[in-house]
Amino acid sequence: MNKRTTIGAVIRKLTRAAICLALCMVLPFLTGQIPQIGSALSPMHIPVLLGGFLCGPGWAAAVGFVAPLLRFVLFGMPPIFPTGLAMSVELMVYGLVSGLLYALAALRWPFLRMLSMPTVEVLQLIPGLAWVPVVPLEPSSLSCPII
Repeated sequence: MNKRTTIGAVIRKLTRAAICLALCMVLPFLTGQIPQIGSALSPMHIPVLLGGFLCGPGWAAAVGFVAPLLRFVLFGMPPIFPTGLAMSVELMVYGLVSGLLYALAALRWPFLRMLSMPTVEVLQLIPGLAWVPVVPLEPSSLSCPII
């Protein structure tokens, strides 16, 4: 490969990753207007999944890690601790796994594309378990009054 082709491929992947990151910023506004849907659906997963398919695992992992942190800096949501950090790790793993499984599926293993979502769902448990002990309990959240 010549240098021009390599630089062009990197710029194409960078542009696609930037579009996916922009979609991660915009899509939560669409579902956030409806409280029932906004609390149950996180549309930031969709651009990260597409990034894994279009850009590869490295770029998708970067988009997944940066998206919740950048969204917190720009809009104040999601709260950075513990939701934002856990979401960053979750989306990073999601982008990495979807990109790797898509790359393996290109090697004539098409059934691996179907494993992307269940694999990420299982891996979501790991960051979830890591954050449970550090979530502070406030006295108002306890079921019995403090005496």
